[in-house]
Amino acid sequence: MRQESPPELPLPFGAILERNFKAPVVVTEELAEVWRAHFSKDVSIRVGEGSSRLGRLRHGTLGASVITVLRAGPHSLSARPSPGHGDVHLLLVVSGSAVLEQDGRRAEVPCEGLVCLDSGRRFSLALPEKCSLVAIRVPHAALRLRAVDTVHVTARPWAREPGLPTVVAEALLEFGQYVDDLHDDIADLIGGSFVNLLAMLLMQARGVAAEDAGPSREAQLTEVMRYCVEHLDDVDLTPVQVARAHYMSVRRLQQLFAERGTSPARWIRAERLARCHDDLCNPAKRHLSVAAIGERWGLLNASHFSRQFRSQYGVTPSELRNLLLVGAA
Repeated sequence: MRQESPPELPLPFGAILERNFKAPVVVTEELAEVWRAHFSKDVSIRVGEGSSRLGRLRHGTLGASVITVLRAGPHSLSARPSPGHGDVHLLLVVSGSAVLEQDGRRAEVPCEGLVCLDSGRRFSLALPEKCSLVAIRVPHAALRLRAVDTVHVTARPWAREPGLPTVVAEALLEFGQYVDDLHDDIADLIGGSFVNLLAMLLMQARGVAAEDAGPSREAQLTEVMRYCVEHLDDVDLTPVQVARAHYMSVRRLQQLFAERGTSPARWIRAERLARCHDDLCNPAKRHLSVAAIGERWGLLNASHFSRQFRSQYGVTPSELRNLLLVGAA
């Protein structure tokens, strides 16, 4: 009877990369040039004592993105802030480990971990042991992000677990192996798809980080209400816009208002109607038409405004104004 062979176990990331990693040898002294080219800015490099003097390097492009695959001995790097001249960088630790410090956080990134940094702000990256990395640089514009939008996601590592982080990590690993074998047109298409994938990962992480690390629920609600009051005259003030401005999901926003027995849309509408009521009762604003007062507070549809006002106050805006005029006569 033929004995069946045991099933092959999937190779770890490091073994996969080592098997396919054929690149020029880079001496330790050239690490500074490697990282300066990757970050497109000056960086300070410090090599650990007894560090191997040899490493391996692979560069390539995926559309607007630049990808760097590096194997090297222990070293660290740091960079000063350069506002307006940064990019988003995603690092995959294939073997070894890394420690990233940015935006007041310190992230210890294990083997197979992902982490993000923004090269427009001060950061430091330590690689305390022999390691292999795949790093990709993506312009803010390609991700439709501003530098301020990345504050919530830097130095917050993703573990290799089921979900979007694993999809991104495995895609990045594949790019690292074959990036210099791809035709330019194919690389551009793949790069665009990966940027969309990375944008989804960062959007997801921004929402979670803002909710987990933010102030108390009561403080959040107070801040949201203050923001809404300041923008009541903005016709584009909607729950979606408010949630986006506070880096939270619409569901989270609804939960905050639910604790007050209302919803974001109902609360905004009530506040707008209250401002309209105040203006209608103000003698100094009698020269304004009812429609103009509604428009002043983001209520552009006159008939809709009238119905909502009557539902809240028992009279239409015109009826309230006439009652006030009769009372003043």
